Amino acid sequence: MMRLDSATQTVIGVGGKEHDLNLWSLETQQVLFKAKNVTHDKLDMRVPVWIKDLRFLSVPGNSNGHRVVVGTGHRHVRIYDSSTKRRPVQELDNFGENPIQSLCVSPDETRVYVGDTAGNLDILDLRTLKHMGRCTGPVGSIRDLGCHPTLPYIAAVGLDRMVHVFDVNTRKYRHTIYAKQRLNSILFCSDGLKDIPVADDEPTRKKHKAGDEELDFVDDDEEEEEVYEGLEISEEEEDDDDGDDDGDDDGDDDDDDDDNDDIDNDEEDPEDDSD
Repeated sequence: MMRLDSATQTVIGVGGKEHDLNLWSLETQQVLFKAKNVTHDKLDMRVPVWIKDLRFLSVPGNSNGHRVVVGTGHRHVRIYDSSTKRRPVQELDNFGENPIQSLCVSPDETRVYVGDTAGNLDILDLRTLKHMGRCTGPVGSIRDLGCHPTLPYIAAVGLDRMVHVFDVNTRKYRHTIYAKQRLNSILFCSDGLKDIPVADDEPTRKKHKAGDEELDFVDDDEEEEEVYEGLEISEEEEDDDDGDDDGDDDGDDDDDDDDNDDIDNDEEDPEDDSD
Protein backbone atom coordinates (compact mmCIF):
# COMPACT_ATOMS: atom_id res chain seq x y z
CA MET A 1 0.00 0.00 0.00
CA MET A 2 1.29 3.47 -0.91
CA ARG A 3 -0.22 6.93 -0.41
CA LEU A 4 0.98 10.44 -1.18
CA ASP A 5 0.82 13.25 1.34
CA SER A 6 -1.47 15.69 -0.48
CA ALA A 7 -0.38 18.60 1.73
CA THR A 8 3.33 18.50 0.90
CA GLN A 9 3.31 16.46 -2.33
CA THR A 10 6.84 15.34 -1.44
CA VAL A 11 6.26 12.51 1.05
CA ILE A 12 4.81 9.07 0.51
CA GLY A 13 3.83 6.43 3.03
CA VAL A 14 4.23 2.72 2.30
CA GLY A 15 3.34 -0.44 4.17
CA GLY A 16 2.12 -3.98 3.68
CA LYS A 17 2.18 -7.50 5.03
CA GLU A 18 5.02 -7.77 7.55
CA HIS A 19 6.15 -4.37 6.32
CA ASP A 20 5.44 -1.66 8.87
CA LEU A 21 4.83 1.99 8.03
CA ASN A 22 7.68 3.85 6.34
CA LEU A 23 7.69 7.47 5.19
CA TRP A 24 9.88 8.40 2.24
CA SER A 25 10.94 11.77 0.86
CA LEU A 26 10.54 12.10 -2.90
CA GLU A 27 13.10 14.90 -2.98
CA THR A 28 15.96 13.18 -1.17
CA GLN A 29 14.78 9.59 -1.71
CA GLN A 30 15.57 8.89 1.93
CA VAL A 31 13.51 7.31 4.70
CA LEU A 32 12.03 9.98 6.96
CA PHE A 33 10.28 7.70 9.41
CA LYS A 34 10.27 3.99 10.14
CA ALA A 35 7.55 2.73 12.46
CA LYS A 36 8.20 0.26 15.23
CA ASN A 37 5.86 -2.60 16.00
CA VAL A 38 3.76 -2.50 19.15
CA THR A 39 4.79 -4.43 22.23
CA HIS A 40 4.00 -8.12 22.60
CA ASP A 41 0.50 -9.13 23.56
CA LYS A 42 -0.60 -10.51 26.92
CA LEU A 43 0.70 -13.94 25.94
CA ASP A 44 4.09 -12.36 25.22
CA MET A 45 3.72 -13.11 21.51
CA ARG A 46 4.67 -10.84 18.66
CA VAL A 47 1.78 -8.92 17.07
CA PRO A 48 1.74 -9.48 13.28
CA VAL A 49 1.93 -6.51 10.90
CA TRP A 50 -0.33 -6.17 7.87
CA ILE A 51 -1.07 -2.62 6.72
CA LYS A 52 -4.00 -2.54 4.28
CA ASP A 53 -4.55 1.21 3.93
CA LEU A 54 -3.20 4.50 5.26
CA ARG A 55 -4.09 8.19 5.15
CA PHE A 56 -2.14 11.32 5.99
CA LEU A 57 -3.46 13.78 8.56
CA SER A 58 -2.71 17.45 8.95
CA VAL A 59 0.01 18.47 11.39
CA PRO A 60 -0.90 21.13 13.98
CA GLY A 61 1.35 24.15 14.35
CA ASN A 62 4.74 24.36 12.67
CA SER A 63 5.75 20.79 13.39
CA ASN A 64 8.01 19.13 10.86
CA GLY A 65 6.57 15.70 11.57
CA HIS A 66 3.82 13.75 9.86
CA ARG A 67 0.64 12.17 11.21
CA VAL A 68 -0.72 9.02 9.60
CA VAL A 69 -3.71 6.78 10.33
CA VAL A 70 -3.47 3.15 9.20
CA GLY A 71 -5.80 0.16 9.10
CA THR A 72 -4.51 -3.41 9.25
CA GLY A 73 -5.68 -6.81 8.13
CA HIS A 74 -5.65 -7.88 11.77
CA ARG A 75 -8.40 -5.39 12.71
CA HIS A 76 -6.20 -2.63 14.12
CA VAL A 77 -6.63 1.11 13.63
CA ARG A 78 -3.49 3.06 14.55
CA ILE A 79 -2.38 6.69 14.44
CA TYR A 80 1.31 7.55 14.10
CA ASP A 81 3.06 10.85 14.74
CA SER A 82 6.59 10.90 13.37
CA SER A 83 7.56 13.87 15.56
CA THR A 84 6.96 12.03 18.85
CA LYS A 85 7.78 8.32 18.71
CA ARG A 86 7.98 5.35 16.38
CA ARG A 87 5.13 3.41 17.95
CA PRO A 88 1.46 4.44 17.52
CA VAL A 89 0.24 7.34 19.62
CA GLN A 90 -3.33 5.98 19.45
CA GLU A 91 -4.53 2.46 18.77
CA LEU A 92 -7.80 0.56 18.49
CA ASP A 93 -7.38 -3.23 18.71
CA ASN A 94 -9.71 -5.98 17.50
CA PHE A 95 -12.10 -3.63 15.76
CA GLY A 96 -15.03 -5.40 14.12
CA GLU A 97 -15.04 -9.00 12.97
CA ASN A 98 -13.37 -8.78 9.55
CA PRO A 99 -10.02 -7.53 8.21
CA ILE A 100 -9.89 -3.81 7.47
CA GLN A 101 -9.57 -3.12 3.76
CA SER A 102 -9.82 0.66 3.29
CA LEU A 103 -9.77 3.98 5.15
CA CYS A 104 -10.94 7.52 4.50
CA VAL A 105 -10.68 10.66 6.63
CA SER A 106 -13.31 13.40 6.57
CA PRO A 107 -12.16 16.82 5.29
CA ASP A 108 -12.45 18.34 8.77
CA GLU A 109 -10.50 15.38 10.21
CA THR A 110 -13.05 14.61 12.88
CA ARG A 111 -14.03 11.21 11.54
CA VAL A 112 -12.35 8.23 9.96
CA TYR A 113 -14.35 5.82 7.82
CA VAL A 114 -13.36 2.16 7.86
CA GLY A 115 -14.36 -0.42 5.24
CA ASP A 116 -13.75 -4.14 5.73
CA THR A 117 -13.77 -7.28 3.61
CA ALA A 118 -17.43 -8.05 4.39
CA GLY A 119 -18.86 -4.76 3.11
CA ASN A 120 -19.24 -3.00 6.48
CA LEU A 121 -18.63 0.76 6.45
CA ASP A 122 -18.05 2.01 10.00
CA ILE A 123 -17.54 5.53 11.31
CA LEU A 124 -15.02 6.30 14.05
CA ASP A 125 -14.30 9.48 15.96
CA LEU A 126 -10.76 10.33 14.93
CA ARG A 127 -9.95 11.99 18.26
CA THR A 128 -11.02 9.09 20.50
CA LEU A 129 -11.36 6.20 17.99
CA LYS A 130 -14.83 5.45 19.35
CA HIS A 131 -17.45 3.87 17.14
CA MET A 132 -20.09 6.36 15.94
CA GLY A 133 -22.22 4.29 13.57
CA ARG A 134 -22.35 2.23 10.40
CA CYS A 135 -23.50 2.77 6.81
CA THR A 136 -25.20 -0.37 5.51
CA GLY A 137 -25.55 -1.34 1.88
CA PRO A 138 -22.40 -2.79 0.29
CA VAL A 139 -22.35 -6.58 0.10
CA GLY A 140 -18.76 -7.18 -1.04
CA SER A 141 -15.30 -6.25 0.10
CA ILE A 142 -14.89 -2.45 0.15
CA ARG A 143 -11.69 -1.76 -1.78
CA ASP A 144 -11.64 2.04 -1.58
CA LEU A 145 -13.41 4.97 0.07
CA GLY A 146 -13.58 8.59 -0.99
CA CYS A 147 -14.83 11.67 0.86
CA HIS A 148 -16.15 14.68 -1.02
CA PRO A 149 -14.00 17.76 -0.31
CA THR A 150 -16.94 20.14 0.25
CA LEU A 151 -20.17 18.13 0.48
CA PRO A 152 -21.16 15.67 3.23
CA TYR A 153 -20.86 12.63 0.97
CA ILE A 154 -18.76 9.50 1.06
CA ALA A 155 -18.45 6.96 -1.75
CA ALA A 156 -17.54 3.29 -1.44
CA VAL A 157 -16.55 0.84 -4.19
CA GLY A 158 -15.52 -2.78 -4.14
CA LEU A 159 -16.25 -6.28 -5.33
CA ASP A 160 -20.04 -5.90 -5.57
CA ARG A 161 -19.58 -3.79 -8.77
CA MET A 162 -21.58 -0.91 -7.28
CA VAL A 163 -20.73 2.71 -6.46
CA HIS A 164 -22.39 3.52 -3.14
CA VAL A 165 -22.77 7.18 -2.14
CA PHE A 166 -23.89 7.97 1.42
CA ASP A 167 -24.81 11.11 3.32
CA VAL A 168 -22.41 11.16 6.27
CA ASN A 169 -24.84 13.08 8.47
CA THR A 170 -27.80 10.72 8.10
CA ARG A 171 -25.82 7.60 7.05
CA LYS A 172 -28.43 7.01 4.35
CA TYR A 173 -28.11 6.29 0.65
CA ARG A 174 -27.87 9.15 -1.81
CA HIS A 175 -26.99 7.29 -5.00
CA THR A 176 -26.25 3.78 -6.18
CA ILE A 177 -24.64 3.15 -9.56
CA TYR A 178 -23.96 -0.21 -11.19
CA ALA A 179 -20.48 -0.12 -12.76
CA LYS A 180 -20.48 -3.61 -14.40
CA GLN A 181 -17.04 -4.51 -13.05
CA ARG A 182 -15.15 -4.83 -9.79
CA LEU A 183 -13.72 -1.49 -8.66
CA ASN A 184 -10.54 -0.79 -6.72
CA SER A 185 -10.38 3.00 -6.47
CA ILE A 186 -12.60 6.08 -6.46
CA LEU A 187 -12.13 9.86 -6.39
CA PHE A 188 -14.50 12.79 -6.06
CA CYS A 189 -14.16 15.86 -8.25
CA SER A 190 -14.47 19.29 -6.61
CA ASP A 191 -17.16 20.66 -8.94
CA GLY A 192 -19.93 20.41 -6.37
CA LEU A 193 -23.51 19.57 -7.24
CA LYS A 194 -24.69 19.42 -10.82
CA ASP A 195 -28.21 19.32 -12.18
CA ILE A 196 -28.94 16.12 -14.04
CA PRO A 197 -31.62 16.52 -16.73
CA VAL A 198 -34.57 14.21 -16.24
CA ALA A 199 -36.12 12.91 -19.44
CA ASP A 200 -39.87 13.28 -20.03
CA ASP A 201 -42.10 10.33 -20.79
CA GLU A 202 -40.45 8.62 -23.70
CA PRO A 203 -42.63 8.29 -26.80
CA THR A 204 -43.25 4.91 -28.34
CA ARG A 205 -41.23 5.92 -31.37
CA LYS A 206 -37.68 7.06 -30.66
CA LYS A 207 -34.70 8.12 -32.70
CA HIS A 208 -31.26 6.72 -32.12
CA LYS A 209 -28.14 8.16 -33.66
CA ALA A 210 -25.78 5.75 -35.37
CA GLY A 211 -22.80 7.77 -36.54
CA ASP A 212 -24.11 10.73 -38.52
CA GLU A 213 -27.45 9.10 -39.36
CA GLU A 214 -30.62 9.05 -37.30
CA LEU A 215 -32.45 5.74 -37.14
CA ASP A 216 -36.10 5.31 -36.21
CA PHE A 217 -36.64 2.88 -33.40
CA VAL A 218 -40.01 1.34 -32.66
CA ASP A 219 -40.78 -0.24 -29.34
CA ASP A 220 -41.28 -4.00 -29.32
CA ASP A 221 -44.78 -3.60 -27.85
CA GLU A 222 -45.86 -1.51 -30.81
CA GLU A 223 -44.51 -4.07 -33.27
CA GLU A 224 -46.43 -6.84 -31.52
CA GLU A 225 -49.65 -4.82 -31.71
CA GLU A 226 -49.19 -4.32 -35.45
CA VAL A 227 -48.69 -8.05 -35.98
CA TYR A 228 -51.81 -8.99 -34.04
CA GLU A 229 -53.89 -6.37 -35.86
CA GLY A 230 -53.39 -8.33 -39.11
CA LEU A 231 -54.54 -11.53 -37.43
CA GLU A 232 -57.89 -10.23 -36.16
CA ILE A 233 -61.02 -11.89 -37.68
CA SER A 234 -63.92 -9.65 -38.60
CA GLU A 235 -67.55 -10.40 -37.67
CA GLU A 236 -68.52 -10.94 -41.34
CA GLU A 237 -65.86 -13.64 -41.75
CA GLU A 238 -67.12 -15.35 -38.62
CA ASP A 239 -70.72 -15.31 -39.99
CA ASP A 240 -69.55 -16.79 -43.29
CA ASP A 241 -67.77 -19.57 -41.46
CA ASP A 242 -70.92 -20.31 -39.45
CA GLY A 243 -72.99 -20.45 -42.65
CA ASP A 244 -70.62 -22.88 -44.29
CA ASP A 245 -70.75 -25.13 -41.26
CA ASP A 246 -74.61 -25.15 -41.35
CA GLY A 247 -74.58 -26.03 -45.06
CA ASP A 248 -72.28 -28.93 -44.46
CA ASP A 249 -74.52 -30.21 -41.69
CA ASP A 250 -77.63 -30.08 -43.99
CA GLY A 251 -75.76 -31.97 -46.69
CA ASP A 252 -74.85 -34.67 -44.22
CA ASP A 253 -78.51 -35.01 -43.15
CA ASP A 254 -79.63 -35.48 -46.80
CA ASP A 255 -77.06 -38.20 -47.29
CA ASP A 256 -78.35 -39.99 -44.21
CA ASP A 257 -81.96 -39.88 -45.57
CA ASP A 258 -80.85 -41.36 -48.91
CA ASP A 259 -79.11 -44.20 -47.13
CA ASN A 260 -82.25 -44.99 -45.12
CA ASP A 261 -84.39 -45.13 -48.35
CA ASP A 262 -81.95 -47.59 -49.92
CA ILE A 263 -82.21 -49.87 -46.91
CA ASP A 264 -86.05 -49.86 -47.10
CA ASN A 265 -85.98 -50.76 -50.79
CA ASP A 266 -83.63 -53.67 -50.15
CA GLU A 267 -85.99 -55.04 -47.51
CA GLU A 268 -88.97 -54.94 -49.97
CA ASP A 269 -87.16 -56.81 -52.81
CA PRO A 270 -87.48 -60.35 -51.31
CA GLU A 271 -91.28 -60.07 -51.22
CA ASP A 272 -91.37 -59.18 -54.90
CA ASP A 273 -89.30 -62.28 -55.75
CA SER A 274 -91.59 -64.55 -53.78
CA ASP A 275 -94.59 -63.34 -55.75
